[in-house]
Amino acid sequence: MPKDAQLLTVSKDPKDGGQYRTINEALKTAKPWATVRVLDAATYPESILLNDPAKHEGIMLEAVKQATIAATDQNPRALAIHGTPRVRINGFRFRRDSQAPSAVPLITVSSACPGVVLERLHLQTATPPSGLVLNRVTVPAVEEPMIVRYCRIEGGDSGIQLYGPTGSSAEGWTGFNGILIHDNHVSGCNRGIDIEGAARGVWIVGNVVFGCRQTAVQWDDLPPAAEQILVANNTLFNNQCALRFWDDPPVEELKPGQVEIRNNLLFDSAGGDIEYHIGRSDGSGSSSDERSAALTKLWRFSHNHREPAGSAAAPLAVGDRVLERLDLLSREPADPGYLRPKADSPLASGGAGKEDPWLPTYVGAVPPQGVERWDWDRAWKARTRQLQPFEKKVAEIKTDDADADG
Repeated sequence: MPKDAQLLTVSKDPKDGGQYRTINEALKTAKPWATVRVLDAATYPESILLNDPAKHEGIMLEAVKQATIAATDQNPRALAIHGTPRVRINGFRFRRDSQAPSAVPLITVSSACPGVVLERLHLQTATPPSGLVLNRVTVPAVEEPMIVRYCRIEGGDSGIQLYGPTGSSAEGWTGFNGILIHDNHVSGCNRGIDIEGAARGVWIVGNVVFGCRQTAVQWDDLPPAAEQILVANNTLFNNQCALRFWDDPPVEELKPGQVEIRNNLLFDSAGGDIEYHIGRSDGSGSSSDERSAALTKLWRFSHNHREPAGSAAAPLAVGDRVLERLDLLSREPADPGYLRPKADSPLASGGAGKEDPWLPTYVGAVPPQGVERWDWDRAWKARTRQLQPFEKKVAEIKTDDADADG
């Protein structure tokens, strides 16, 4: 960020100190890497569009008192980021000021958006559209990932939805490459976090997802091109299903190692905690025990603590454990011990971290008392560097050494 980057302030009332009365008014004069800071807690019925890299790269929108951006009938989308890198949105509330049906999500991010960060946002919607949609987001392998972290998302169809290409259009697609979704609370949706189509280099880690009418985390029609997907240390409870894999015909053959599912805490699922479904023409689906069993061997399941439920549940993988007791300090959201494992429980020390330095030694999203929350941003950098081709790693190490000597 340039040292002389602009700081533009916004408040509805001049008495609160803002230079501008609306966010869009401030954006008209903003240059790349400017910070637009909203000083009050007011509601702004605006639609924000950031789609010009020449003007909007590196723009930061921040709400120091949790100001609200409200979608309306006239402006059904509150925020759209399209093809613009390194945008950062921090601290806002987003809501829909209309009960009228709409097909437009509150927030969309699309196209080339490396380094975009959405953090500490609160999204609320009672109508069917999704809260946050990431539509064919592309991140070159050498760039910083797109990050969604520390957000609270309530209601809607899907809390967070990732769209990738499907079928033959997924062949050769090199999109995504870097999406990190961590430490979010998602609740009251049909599907909490939903991945559709080809995904590559996607981490869904450290999230709490509960109260979803269909499933907490779902994959739809993952093709053979999908790879490097990590689902780890999520706490998924009180959902119809915790993890569900859905394939619409024609069913494609999946590959070994595409997905890792590790260190997750799954309990209080009304149906099966982990399920595989094959879709039907009427939009419904039927479970496939054979496919469920195959997936537990095809992909890497380990250190998940499961409370199996329902006849459709996938069998327990070799590296997973049955959750015999729910050793949590509290299930009350207001308590400091909410979803925190008891220090002497298997949840506190039964994670994969003893054999995998990229993952914690605890299970679920919340660490035991006295243990720091896992730094997923740091883990991403460490692990993706390890996964790079050998020649690239050697070149980077030599560059780092040269810089240090210089």
